[in-house]
Amino acid sequence: MRALATSGKTRVAALLELPTVAEAGLAGYEAALWVSFVMPSASSPTIIARLNREVNEILKSTDGTEALVAQGMGPEPGPPEALTERIRGDIREVAERRRSRLASAPSNTLTSGPEGHQSWPTR
Repeated sequence: MRALATSGKTRVAALLELPTVAEAGLAGYEAALWVSFVMPSASSPTIIARLNREVNEILKSTDGTEALVAQGMGPEPGPPEALTERIRGDIREVAERRRSRLASAPSNTLTSGPEGHQSWPTR
């Protein structure tokens, strides 16, 4: 088996010879996996700030970066607000793609029914 491309916006540090899917010819393509800590919105701002500070220190450290790169990931330290915006942006993007696909879907495809349940259209 041979890898053809990586799916993120940028190349993976451990596989720099592989282009991204967009670089390989499918403009605009991105499917990125990201991992993060999340907490309930009612969590103490002091606790959130401390956890963010501690995790950012690890992500910025040589050991932390090397451990992630060895797994094909890259650190993205930052403030909690950046993660909140990323989550909101991902939700908006997925919702828009879904609306677009449903609008152009033939009538014999699944659609969302009441309360988000999938159902076949009845015509």
